[in-house]
Amino acid sequence: MQTIANLLPELMLSGAICLALVLEILVGRRQPRVLSWFGVIALLLVSWIAVRRAVPGLDPAVLGEVHRVDFVTVAVRVLACLGGILTLVASTGSREMEERGKPGEFAILVLGLVLGAMLFASATNLLTLYVGLEFLSLVGYALAGLKIGSKGASEAGLKYVLFGGISSAVMIFGMSHLFGLTGSLDLAVIGQNLSNLPAQPILWVPLFLVGAGFAYKLALVPFHFWSPDVYEGCPTVSAALLTTVPKLAGFAGLWHALILAFPGAYLGSQTTLFGTQTALVVASSLTLTAILTMFVGSFTALAQTDARRILAFSSVTNAGVMLLATVSWHEGSSLSSLLFYLTAYLFANMGAFLALDALRNDGHGTRLSELSGAWQRRPWVVVALSVCVLSLVGLPPLAGFLGKWNLLRTVLENGLLLKGHLLVAATLAVLASSVVLAFSYLRIVRACAVAETTIEIEANDYEASGESPWALIVCTALTVALGFGWPVIELLQRWISP
Repeated sequence: MQTIANLLPELMLSGAICLALVLEILVGRRQPRVLSWFGVIALLLVSWIAVRRAVPGLDPAVLGEVHRVDFVTVAVRVLACLGGILTLVASTGSREMEERGKPGEFAILVLGLVLGAMLFASATNLLTLYVGLEFLSLVGYALAGLKIGSKGASEAGLKYVLFGGISSAVMIFGMSHLFGLTGSLDLAVIGQNLSNLPAQPILWVPLFLVGAGFAYKLALVPFHFWSPDVYEGCPTVSAALLTTVPKLAGFAGLWHALILAFPGAYLGSQTTLFGTQTALVVASSLTLTAILTMFVGSFTALAQTDARRILAFSSVTNAGVMLLATVSWHEGSSLSSLLFYLTAYLFANMGAFLALDALRNDGHGTRLSELSGAWQRRPWVVVALSVCVLSLVGLPPLAGFLGKWNLLRTVLENGLLLKGHLLVAATLAVLASSVVLAFSYLRIVRACAVAETTIEIEANDYEASGESPWALIVCTALTVALGFGWPVIELLQRWISP
């Protein structure tokens, strides 16, 4: 009974998906928005059930050695549901979705993506980890190619499938070697058995292969090539979801894998135990990957001429920043700073994509030249877009600034454990993600605010529904409100380390 109680949010969401499939057959074609609002209600109920477990001192319960229900899992459940709710509300007023999409099927896929995020975030076993990754990926493939008659959407879905298939094959190949070396699929047992093996660099190879699966899902260098093309070609509302919720699940799954495989690893130790040496190698690899990801994402964004591609490369850069927090996975302060950064990133990045979708309702594209003079058409949308992208830059007093400041402060405090490596990485994070990337973001704001050519404001025959603008309003309001969220950070720290 305890197992069922701990998995109640996932079970409820699975039942909601089955019921949504029946509703799609009965009323989906006549009233497609019914599925969207059904999904909103289902996610509200699931998030309410999940919040009931978000209490101080929550015991991490390992369910049959395959799932772990701790505060990280609860946080991902709630944030993933919020992301799904905002996406479904925004889709009800999206011209792109209503004219060339399938609103009913889209709602079912959103519920499936949230369920996949929950499963992947709580996995503590190689088998459930891989199943969660595939569940998340397969639903993402469908969301990327959902726009009917669009060559860009078809190409985006195909690229997503090809990159996903290759990374999944690499990941499961590494898992097979870990199973052969340790005789177990449980991450905690794998960590214990690896610590008893003699220290040999060749044994690190399976860990890097498994890490490739995480790097693909998080769009980390060098597994980031799929993200710009996919986010540009897929429906803008789908891109808002695909750039946020999978990252929540990916970082939670990575954190669980690290904390179980290397519990309490003291990275400053110079002993010759395999477990400690492996922890040092993993921590150094994470730091190097974060540096490369931030550099590649920020500098590549400078050459882009499409706002969605700029946001795609910015998500790559932000993933590198967040990866810094995982280097000190044994510190509760690192976890709290990562969760707050993920929350700030969720609302800011989703708000930016939803603002671009609102501008597309006028029949314009998202290239910088097509955004020219958008202020004349939809001034409040441009204000919301500016707030969200400036938060992603990290300017005060927005949520992005507080999240980045708190994360970098935590990294600096824990930097002594790697003898200055984290100090260098933190400095590069400021330069790459804040200074360099700011030029790309400001190009979007400039394109919207300044009309370089004479723009004729065309009569818009499409009006978004009365509810859909609320998704963008909520994202913008929370982006501003979380900028004053020091109590939220302190609350997270208290709950994680009671």
